[in-house]
Amino acid sequence: GGGGRQGAERRGAGRRRARQGGAAREVVGEREADGRDRQARQVEAVRAEAERETQARTEAERELQVRTQAEHEARLRAQAEQEATARAQRAAAGTARSKAQLEWIDRIRSRIRGYINLPPDIPGNPEAIFEVVQLPTGEIIDSQLKKSSGVRAYDEAVQHAHTESRPLPQPDHQELFHRGLTLKSPPVELLTMARVSKW
Repeated sequence: GGGGRQGAERRGAGRRRARQGGAAREVVGEREADGRDRQARQVEAVRAEAERETQARTEAERELQVRTQAEHEARLRAQAEQEATARAQRAAAGTARSKAQLEWIDRIRSRIRGYINLPPDIPGNPEAIFEVVQLPTGEIIDSQLKKSSGVRAYDEAVQHAHTESRPLPQPDHQELFHRGLTLKSPPVELLTMARVSKW
C-alpha cells in the first residue's frame, strides 16, 4: 500500500511540475511576444520618423528650388529692365546728339550759303558735294570737290564760298566736333529764295 501512495504522490508532483513548467513557458512566451511587439513598435516609430525627416527634407529642397527659381527670374527681370532702361537712355542720348549735330551742320550750311555768289543763267538745279577739313576753331584747311554739279561756274562759286565763310560755326558741345565734313550744296532754288529774302 505504501508503494502505491508514493507512486501517486510522484505522479501528482510530476503533474504539478508540468503545470508549473507550462505556466512558466506561457509567461516566457508572453514576455517574448511583448518584446517582439515593443521591438516592432520601435521599428515602426523609427521608420515613421525617417519618413517624416525625408518628407521634411524633400519639402525643404522643393521650397529652396522654388525660391532659387523665383530669385533667378527676379534677377533676369531686373537685368532685362536695366538693359531696356540703358537702351532707352542711349537712344535718347543718341537722338539728342544727332539733333544737336544736325543743327550745327545746318548752321555751317547756312553760313556757306550766304557767301555763294551765283553766276548768271545757271541751268536747272545743280548740286555739288564737297569734303571739307576744318580745325576745331572753324578754320577750313581743305575743301575738295567730290561730286560736281555739272556746272563748273557753280562748283567754283561754292568752293569760293567755303573760303569766304571761315571760320565756320562751332558746335555747342566740343564732343560733337568733326574734323571732316561732307557738305552738299543746296539747290539753286533755295539759294535764290535766300537771296530774295535778304533784300
